[in-house]
Amino acid sequence: MVVSMNAKDFTSFRCCVQSIREMQPVGERHTEEAKSIFVPTPSGNIRLLLTISELERLSEMLETADTEWKSQQLLDLFLSS
Repeated sequence: MVVSMNAKDFTSFRCCVQSIREMQPVGERHTEEAKSIFVPTPSGNIRLLLTISELERLSEMLETADTEWKSQQLLDLFLSS
């Protein structure tokens, strides 16, 4: 599945995923494999159903993408000057 989103929606989605991840019980993070975590997306009709480990991987991917996106914005500023 591919979900397209603009910068504002991406930031909101990343923050939502991070918040949901932080609310998960610490002791169960890597042991629970039941798909029991619902994550809303910017598209109102699509929600993700994830395990705790899938949620953690998604969060890590979003943080990496955010860092790369911000780095690219900085590079673009230097190149346009």
